[in-house]
Amino acid sequence: MKANETTLGELLQGQCQYVVPLYQRPYSWERANLRQLWADITSVAAAGPAATHFLGSLVLAPSPSTTPAGVAIWLVVDGQQRLTALSILLCAIRDHVRDDDQMLAAKIDDLYLMNRYAAGTERYTLLPTRADRTAWTALVERSPEAGGRAGIGDAYQFFRKELAALRDADDPLDAALIEQAVVGQLAIVEIAAHVDDDVYRIFESLNHTGRRLTQADLLRNYLFMRLPTRADRVYDWRWFPLQELLGDRLEDLVWLDLVLRGDDRATKETVYQSQRQYLQTLPDEDAIEQWISELHAKALLFSRILDPDREEDPVLRQALHRLRRWGADVVRPIVLHMLIAHANDRLDATETAAALRVVESYLVRRMLVGIASANSNRILMSLVKELGDQTPTAAAVTRVLSGPRKKFPTDQPVKEAVLLNPFYWTGRGPQRTYVLRSLEEDYEHLEPVDWGVKLTVEHILPQSLSRPGWKAVLDADAHEGETRDELHRRLVHTLGNLTLTAYNPKLADHEFTEKKKLLADSGLAMNREIAGQDRWGREEIQNRGRALAERIVKIWPGPDESVVPPPQDQRWTLMSRVLAAIPPGRWTSYSDVAEVIGSHAVAVGAKLASARISNAHRVLLLNGSVSPDFRWPDPERTDDPREILTAEGVILSRSGRALARQRMTAAELAAAADLETPEESQGAAGTKERLWAAPAARSAVGLAVSLWPSERRAAAPTDDANSGLSYRDRVRGCLLGGALGDALGAAIEFQSLDEIRREYGTAGVIGLTAAYGVHAPFTDDTQMTLFTVEGLIRASVRSRSRGIADPPAVLWRAYQRWLTTQRRTGPAAGEVDGWLAAQQLMYARRAPGNACLSGLGRPEMGTLARPANPDSKGCGAVMRSAPFGLLRRGPETSFDHAVACAVFTHGHPSGYLAAGAFAWIVAAMVDGAGITQATASALGRLSAERDGKEVARALRAALGTAADGAPTAERVESLGAGWVAEEALAIAVYCAVAAPDDPQTALLAAVNHSGDSDSTGAICGNLVGAALGEPALPAAWLKELAGYELVGQVADDLVTEIENTATVSDAFGAATPAWSTRYPGS
Repeated sequence: MKANETTLGELLQGQCQYVVPLYQRPYSWERANLRQLWADITSVAAAGPAATHFLGSLVLAPSPSTTPAGVAIWLVVDGQQRLTALSILLCAIRDHVRDDDQMLAAKIDDLYLMNRYAAGTERYTLLPTRADRTAWTALVERSPEAGGRAGIGDAYQFFRKELAALRDADDPLDAALIEQAVVGQLAIVEIAAHVDDDVYRIFESLNHTGRRLTQADLLRNYLFMRLPTRADRVYDWRWFPLQELLGDRLEDLVWLDLVLRGDDRATKETVYQSQRQYLQTLPDEDAIEQWISELHAKALLFSRILDPDREEDPVLRQALHRLRRWGADVVRPIVLHMLIAHANDRLDATETAAALRVVESYLVRRMLVGIASANSNRILMSLVKELGDQTPTAAAVTRVLSGPRKKFPTDQPVKEAVLLNPFYWTGRGPQRTYVLRSLEEDYEHLEPVDWGVKLTVEHILPQSLSRPGWKAVLDADAHEGETRDELHRRLVHTLGNLTLTAYNPKLADHEFTEKKKLLADSGLAMNREIAGQDRWGREEIQNRGRALAERIVKIWPGPDESVVPPPQDQRWTLMSRVLAAIPPGRWTSYSDVAEVIGSHAVAVGAKLASARISNAHRVLLLNGSVSPDFRWPDPERTDDPREILTAEGVILSRSGRALARQRMTAAELAAAADLETPEESQGAAGTKERLWAAPAARSAVGLAVSLWPSERRAAAPTDDANSGLSYRDRVRGCLLGGALGDALGAAIEFQSLDEIRREYGTAGVIGLTAAYGVHAPFTDDTQMTLFTVEGLIRASVRSRSRGIADPPAVLWRAYQRWLTTQRRTGPAAGEVDGWLAAQQLMYARRAPGNACLSGLGRPEMGTLARPANPDSKGCGAVMRSAPFGLLRRGPETSFDHAVACAVFTHGHPSGYLAAGAFAWIVAAMVDGAGITQATASALGRLSAERDGKEVARALRAALGTAADGAPTAERVESLGAGWVAEEALAIAVYCAVAAPDDPQTALLAAVNHSGDSDSTGAICGNLVGAALGEPALPAAWLKELAGYELVGQVADDLVTEIENTATVSDAFGAATPAWSTRYPGS
């Protein structure tokens, strides 16, 4: 292939045509792409006729249908989206100026949109794929229906509105300038393939990773490569209708086709490769066309699964609706298999509906007894294969699902589960609602129930026992030795106590006499039945549970008991699953486990003492102590479970009780084990905090820094569901909190505690003071932190704009810029690199650390293999590393990057591992963890490091000291002075944990000690700010802080780059000129 730089005008002029082949997807640019394209064009137009903007490449191949005397036809192999968007814009400009500048309108038509003297489809300079062709030709011809409503039409309307806005007298741009920019100032690299090149394979190789095209797109390309003589006919008759029918679901159908052929291990991520392997066995075009025709027939049936209203038979339609309400996509292979059998007259509609009901029964019964859905998925995926050539009748499906290891529950365990298991935490929310809805429909109704009203699951016996009447009922019903609270936990979430209602907020925790009045007026028979009771306690709940259980086994038939294996007690299977979900650094109680699995604390303890169940040592008494009756199942084992808990990160008090904050409640256990907890129960159970388990063991020396683009995480929600904090709140809180702590400690950094108290009083510093001749200044700690942020932004910009990623190298240059500020009194004219280096505040020299100065003064960058200052473990690397945790790339990546950049200056393992642990903690909190849990998870990470014991020991001491109460100077000093990395981190963590909701107390405790006050204050400020956000920081202090606006602006810029990248990117993801000037990608 050969490449040539050109412009759009040069490309479109002459008797030529650009055809988008059949294998290309339709035009699909969205408003965000259009807005960025428009911004780039108006920017280059405003810059004058000499300005240019690189738009990207266009890969073309000569069409075999070109004739020597005719229009030169080129196939658009890659780049059709931007070519189509620009052509739409030219149409919009033409129609915008038609009344005022007919010459310009005619010029656009004749030069860029049409081949005036050609006939048929060769009349159009651009000929899109079939799906877009009608809309495009109508647009070019100015037909009344020009463009249609979506895709091309939407883009056309967007550009017309933007052009109309240019009529503003104050706007120097006009349509002629825009037209000139489009055709003459956008640089395009035209890459032309040779006539003998295989364009299908070029297309596939350009998009082989699937990141730009779906698996279905790649498959379409391959299929039409295999249809050289009949592609147009097959596309029109089969593929296009199929594509229109299913849209994005086409990929699902192609995956289902694999499963129906017996490949029950197929994944949607490898659909193309798997199908291609099969299609390569088909010998010719006839076989390929036959396969596409069969796929089209399956598509018609699959569309009924997606939308049961397409099914004409009422009995079958109802069965499909029921499975759709259940919401399990995993049933699609067997359902499609049954529909194919029905279409081939092997089953009638009633038989097919009965077979579908067996699948539904299997799912519902397993959910009720608490069997993991993952196992159901595997079994149902293989069901088609196991049925083989059998017709999938209800009897055949029941027989297969009743076999060994299928775990199709019989009636008895289902009835027991209804009485004992916490239904409210079983399955997914829509599935619980579906079970209750199906039960209601089983009652006799004179008129159909109105399911259009939004109904929610309601507890009759409320979740919270705040009313005396409910307490009296439970006191009366409790058995000897059973407390009111134990009975409440046993009954409250069982199915017998639950119903559907539209009055959930009104019912709340009212007494039963009040609830009866509302339930009596309900349109649901089950609610009127409840309202007929005089009281609501143990007997009433259990009686109702038994009645509902009888309905359940009738509605959802069970297995063939002649082949079903002996039943197992599912509670203990569920308990194993729940305990396996408890991560290191957390514990739970016997009562919490019992509540989740529907058992009793005593029974749970007895089972754990007699069976080998993973994580049994993490189950404690409610007060956090190891049960005196705890025994290892192995009689030879004598180690103390408390030592194991401590090694895993659980903080024990001097009396041996685990920290209450590390306990996992029943709600958290249910969520961790994927037993979905409804939104309303989460509020009752308290705020959940997320914990990250320790990674596999490895040495820091073996760490490899990942390439930047591959580590970008999926966009996280803007607001934290637990706290209401936005990502911006946390970033600003972290950086401003660090600057506050830095400023609080600046004046007392080199004073002893006695000296501080003599000068400032017994409480020490209680507010911001003057240092270095300035009130409330930040020091080198904050300066280096801000340059860390700047380096991270520039690394991201570099990756987006150049496709080159090497964060440590970019951070090294960022710290070099900081080093320059320490050698000068201000920015030198013409020598400033980037926006931050131009800020005068960054040139203040405020006691920078020797290791930082010497390490960055070396000619080469320190690495893990050859670190700078190998004996230095001062806190200079820790105090600048919070920003690594703010990137939303997860704790592990944050740890890696912080370590890789810490060795620029501090080569002792404790120096760089403390920096990594600090970044890990910040990242965990940004993702929603609390400070204690984040630190415990960092301990797990440090346990994987050969040289991590010193830092881990310091952090454990910090957490253990925090358990003793509010922070004091004496407790701070018991952890060290903060001059070395692990001590500085330990002091900061201690103060943040000991005053978790009081940033002011935490910050003052972090600076009032004999040691490196500004660094411990800065690190603590980063922690409390990331945990609680800017709104929690003392507002008066923020107003006093010298450099508040600068720190806030850097924080906002980081949020822009990470969360709002589109606002500073062009249409192809590269940084805009203004952003590149502010943060050059180097």
